[in-house]
Amino acid sequence: MERMLESGGGFSKVGVWCRVIVQDIETDEKLTITIVPVDAADPFAGKVSIGAPLAAALMGHQEDESVRVEVHDGIRTFRIVKVARAPVIT
Repeated sequence: MERMLESGGGFSKVGVWCRVIVQDIETDEKLTITIVPVDAADPFAGKVSIGAPLAAALMGHQEDESVRVEVHDGIRTFRIVKVARAPVIT
């Protein structure tokens, strides 16, 4: 059963169980991820562990801020487009 932990609009800061849309500054590509605890990670479903480099870099930031992330092929900059509470499976 899915339930919302909190209803309403966006959130001011990225945290666990937030769905985040980011945009790669260099390529303009958008990516939607949900930041989850380590034991709930499922990269194929877009659920990224808080320990992953992108999730760790996003934590505590707000919409329209940019973060730099070290990835396998260098450093990339992502702009936070949208932050919302993700549904939680209980």
